[in-house]
Amino acid sequence: MKKRKARSSSMFLLELLFAILFFAISSAICVQIFVKAHTLSRNSDALNDAVAVCSSIADLTAASSDKADLITKIKEAYPLSTENETGLVLCFDEEAADLAYTEEAPRLLTVTITEEADLIQTDMTYESQSGGAREAVYSLTACHHPERRAS
Repeated sequence: MKKRKARSSSMFLLELLFAILFFAISSAICVQIFVKAHTLSRNSDALNDAVAVCSSIADLTAASSDKADLITKIKEAYPLSTENETGLVLCFDEEAADLAYTEEAPRLLTVTITEEADLIQTDMTYESQSGGAREAVYSLTACHHPERRAS
């Protein structure tokens, strides 16, 4: 009888070991899936915010009469924007709230405005900081031909 108890208890321990191994592997796979889902969700949020902000600035481009008017309209819509020699820089946090200019901002939109004789062109690049490196999330170019006024 003692031999049967030893065999059945060793069989039980072996089954328990396999069950623990199965759940350990399953949990490791689930953790990887949850981390990937979280990363995709953050990237999707950044892309949605980028599209919304760039579309807003593209609309402002279409409604402006010249470069100075466009810069004024963007500064009214985004009061914390910073003007540079080529256009504007806008900073945002993870929730797409306006921030004062800082290189460490989680999200950064660079707006380059060029004006030629009858064309206003706005090049926008929205960048997100992930893992210490900045990567472009979205780019958009908007062009506008202001109406010519009769003189």
